[in-house]
Amino acid sequence: MSVDVNNPYRSAIVSERESSQADARTLATGLDAVIFHMRSAWTGGTSDQVRARLATLASSAASASEEALQAFTDAANKQPRLVAANAWQVHWKNLVP
Repeated sequence: MSVDVNNPYRSAIVSERESSQADARTLATGLDAVIFHMRSAWTGGTSDQVRARLATLASSAASASEEALQAFTDAANKQPRLVAANAWQVHWKNLVP
């Protein structure tokens, strides 16, 4: 008879997703703040081009952070909540050389 236990591999993925949420959003929101403050601090010259580039970077950062968080979610969803006590997920940290 096999004993089922909580899947520690899945738990680690969920934990990493939770701890990554703030960092995943920081770059995009930080760039948004820079763009907001630049509107009144710098005008003329190449300011419009710089703001446009920053807006593109902020959009890319927002997309990348959402994709990264979704990758965590997808990986966790592929894992069962319970596994056999001798399953690889129980010993996954020992599998990495």
